[in-house]
Amino acid sequence: RRPDQLAAELASMSKESVSKTSLEPCDYPGLVTALGSLDLLVHATPVGMVGGPTRLPVALDLASMGARRARVVDVVYPRTALVERARSVGCPAQDGLPMLLWQGVFALEGWRGAPLPAAAIAAMRAALQPV
Repeated sequence: RRPDQLAAELASMSKESVSKTSLEPCDYPGLVTALGSLDLLVHATPVGMVGGPTRLPVALDLASMGARRARVVDVVYPRTALVERARSVGCPAQDGLPMLLWQGVFALEGWRGAPLPAAAIAAMRAALQPV
């Protein structure tokens, strides 16, 4: 939410990593260029949110990512067109529901001052499953 701090945050995160990980912020035109070399795409914009924009401002050809089985994560809670498209070309893809689950778990644990029982977390997870 603070684009002016994003580059510094990513640089800090990559310094802490023990693996050969590169974290790079990019704009949409840069993303189009980078798709051929990405192992993980994390999309964190309002595209796909209820009441928000429904389409990315650029066309993404995810076929090269699918061939490498690169992963796609869209932090928007409901399944988005990006997640569907990624899965259709063979990319393992995840919507934002697990993030919603763990935000709830951590919030409740903070409020309670104690860890949630595994059964409560399982019930929360089950509540997020489609009917």
